[in-house]
Amino acid sequence: MWRSLNYSYRNQSVRSVFRFSLLVAGALLTGGMVLGGISETADAQDRRIVTIEDADFFGGDYQTVKDVDLDGCKSACLSDNQCQAFTYNTSAGWCFLKSSAGQMQSFAGAVAGRVVEVQRSTFATTGERKAELDFLSRETLEAAETYLQRIEETVRPNSTDADEIRRNGSNALANNNNALAEADFLQLIALDPTRFDPWVQLSTALILQDPNDWQERETKRKNLVSAAINAYLRAGTPEDKSIAQEYLGRGN
Repeated sequence: MWRSLNYSYRNQSVRSVFRFSLLVAGALLTGGMVLGGISETADAQDRRIVTIEDADFFGGDYQTVKDVDLDGCKSACLSDNQCQAFTYNTSAGWCFLKSSAGQMQSFAGAVAGRVVEVQRSTFATTGERKAELDFLSRETLEAAETYLQRIEETVRPNSTDADEIRRNGSNALANNNNALAEADFLQLIALDPTRFDPWVQLSTALILQDPNDWQERETKRKNLVSAAINAYLRAGTPEDKSIAQEYLGRGN
């Protein structure tokens, strides 16, 4: 099925989900849409740290914690609601807590960290969503979990600015650079794997690729299925579930 996608099929079937993905990206950037029934101001949120090596957030310093390791620096920031970012000097063992994440600059030997809010309420629906996917094989569901783990372990975002990464991915899709869009949306998921929309955008980037090499094509198809499953597990509305199911059907 994957290889048999022809120009007409793409125009009629893929075009609609492609337009949807661009709409989602644009609306999220302007604050005009909330997906998955979760807003940025949801009450149930967990704070976690995303780090970039050899980088520094300029300005915003309000406290310096000395003689700590990186984990200690992370803990100091997470325990203080004023802290939104930090720069950790690995050679000195100094942790510079920041009230805001300023412009990120290259700084050899430093680690830039930024606080991101993870929507805790997403996990409440995961068990229910898994039960609804009981028609899939255990191997397929386990592959989706493995795919997520691989992203979290291997993907290193170039930036901690989710809006910037999302904008880059949307621009790549608009320019038909789908492989680059895939890389951008993988970074977005690495920042926060709990949200619905990055998984949908990743699915779009995957479905629009049709490599000549059979093995690469099969890998893209399997990743599409895994991305669609992860999107479904994070769906907050019937519309979200329908969108994820459509992607899942195209990958199978």
